[in-house]
Amino acid sequence: MAYLTRSERFKDARVVHNQNGKQTMAQVSTATTVSQSTISDLENDDSERRVNYENVVSLAKHYGVSADFLLGLSDDPHRTPSAVDELGLSPAAVKHILDIKQYADSESDPDGDFHKNLSVLDRFLSSRRFSRFLAFFMLAEKAAEQTKAANKPFEETDKNRLPKEVFSYADRNSYAVQKYLCLKQFEKMLDEFCDAEGLDD
Repeated sequence: MAYLTRSERFKDARVVHNQNGKQTMAQVSTATTVSQSTISDLENDDSERRVNYENVVSLAKHYGVSADFLLGLSDDPHRTPSAVDELGLSPAAVKHILDIKQYADSESDPDGDFHKNLSVLDRFLSSRRFSRFLAFFMLAEKAAEQTKAANKPFEETDKNRLPKEVFSYADRNSYAVQKYLCLKQFEKMLDEFCDAEGLDD
């Protein structure tokens, strides 16, 4: 990794890697919350000014570079969005998928079962049925939460867009029953997917 001083990193970000084109310190200061004197100090290795977190974030966003580059943790000025940022998944969900991938690549999976899991997951996400799963869960969760919070029967929710199997039990007014029925509907949809993809149970 080539060594760049703090001043070189902040100056390169402003005049070389800047997504807004080469700018003067005054222009950057006007466009951000960072004062011109602070920008000057950051581009001067003789300055003893400490790097403030808010300033780094503001400048990194404005320049379109990674904070790691400005802080000397990487020589790559480009941002590398994570799956959490790009997909909107929780860190726990991303970690779970990465754990499966890591285990599949290890010697602990001699039969390739985890590779098969990844293959099935890939086919599921690529399937046209995936959007149906999402639409169903969004509606079912909304209806169930409304019922739980307001103690309303299903007749007062968006039942016309839910599977008939769910709203046929409207008179029971039970969150537990509704949740169970949603899971049963999910199992049915999953079976349809497996049949269509030729997957074994």
